[in-house]
Amino acid sequence: MKLAYLCFLLLAPLCSVWSRNVDSAAGISRTASEKKGVGYWSCDGSHHGLNGSGVRWCYDWGTAPVGQPFAGIEFVPMIWDKSRVTAAELALAKKSGRTLLAFNEPDASNQANMTVGEALALWPQLQATGMRLGSPAPTSNGALPGKWLDAFVQGIRERGLRLDFICVHYYSARFDDPKAATAELKDFLTQVYHRYRMPIWLTEFALSNWKTPATSEEQRSYIKEAVPMLEALPFVERYAWFAFPRFTGDKNALANSHLINDAYQLNPSGVAYRDSK
Repeated sequence: MKLAYLCFLLLAPLCSVWSRNVDSAAGISRTASEKKGVGYWSCDGSHHGLNGSGVRWCYDWGTAPVGQPFAGIEFVPMIWDKSRVTAAELALAKKSGRTLLAFNEPDASNQANMTVGEALALWPQLQATGMRLGSPAPTSNGALPGKWLDAFVQGIRERGLRLDFICVHYYSARFDDPKAATAELKDFLTQVYHRYRMPIWLTEFALSNWKTPATSEEQRSYIKEAVPMLEALPFVERYAWFAFPRFTGDKNALANSHLINDAYQLNPSGVAYRDSK
């Protein structure tokens, strides 16, 4: 989402960089789900709510974390678009994490807005970091057969480049039926997996029809159905709800998907996300 990235650009220079996440050998508790994550930004200090949220990883659409470090929560950097493929940004990403996300919704004109050819031409620079690499995450439509993601993965394979996992976004409009929305999401992810046979990171998901926002209760019901499904799917390596703080972009289409209140405390949806397994 563009607002989140703009927040990162404004605040990242003022904030400290999280160190890489340490694994269980360093004594971090493994009681929380390894898969569960969240997208966040800190124009309003929302990072203060991450501690105790039940997530094990987070990202902010940028190459360095906004906010202070929290034990047991891994930060995953992202190269948001082609303008961020610079030596300085790649070095900062490598300092900030061990896995790299790339090019947010490149098939959308108001997001990364990149052709497949542009992404492939820049890919060797991302690969040279030595970091584990996730694919660009297109819109739901861009992940359909024959669309942007298909062409990208084909190009990666033809050029002998490295790709370690697939990233996708999915927003369901089934506000009325959380079980149906969850089944729809599962079917989408299963199709993606069977097409590429690679681990999947679902880096954005929630209820949205991009017109009228789902209610908080509808989002919460969806969380309670979707999270156990995602935990059970063996090919889903990680997932991240959109989003942690309140999002007012896209004409408030996701006005009620946030997981914290204005005091940075978990709201009922945040509690549901934390507790769902």
